Amino acid sequence: RVWRLEVACPGALNVTLIFSEYVIPNGGRVHLYNRMGDAVGGFTAESNPGHTELGVFPMRGDRLTVEYIEPAAVAGQGRLRIGQVTHGYRSILGDQTKALGDSGPCNINVICPEGLGWEDEVRSVALIDAGGGYCTGTMINNCAQDSTPYFLTANHCLGGGVDNWVFRWNWNSPTCDPTEDAPQDQTIAGSTLLVNSAGTDVALLELNSIPPEEYAVHYAGWDHGQDPAETMTGIHHPRGDIKKISHSDGPAITGTMS
Repeated sequence: RVWRLEVACPGALNVTLIFSEYVIPNGGRVHLYNRMGDAVGGFTAESNPGHTELGVFPMRGDRLTVEYIEPAAVAGQGRLRIGQVTHGYRSILGDQTKALGDSGPCNINVICPEGLGWEDEVRSVALIDAGGGYCTGTMINNCAQDSTPYFLTANHCLGGGVDNWVFRWNWNSPTCDPTEDAPQDQTIAGSTLLVNSAGTDVALLELNSIPPEEYAVHYAGWDHGQDPAETMTGIHHPRGDIKKISHSDGPAITGTMS
């Protein structure tokens, strides 16, 4: 059986959904698409294992369709409820007033020469849809190197819970200049907050699922040495822009956070 529901938000630049109840049996699939030809999914039972909520990244336009396909062998086992619809009045999707290149000039597209030698680290960074606002974070490795999906971000990004955050990978301009849009369908939904600190503005999450192999996500390294770094490089999505890189002009300076 197939169910379809169109959600309309007249005048919206984009529409975002959170499924407050997401229970999909094996073989079931959920697709989202709009009238502009964009589509995401199919989301399955493995899209949010062990959890019953799911957030999705914004889709362009003021209408989107939710489609649920349920095989006869699991008829009646699925439960799908839309708990929140977000009406986007400004956009990060590359086609509206807040769009590509909206960040400061010190932020350079990661494909430019400034990104040479940082290709692995670039693949560790994701854009976060935090339920109406946008942040950035980094997939990080652990000493066991067992692919546990730990994700490092900032404490100031928190608010309203991280259960339904959506993480977008590899949103990078394919050209240095001009900045061009890129596919937006490599996403992971849902996470758990493990620890955070306002004093150091840090938050460590664990994603609800491991990014698929085809995303080619890199698990960034780290060290807890006491010596300040001689140089610094930042890779992020400033102001929700497409992925950028910046380099420091000097070394890090130690200090005490209160």
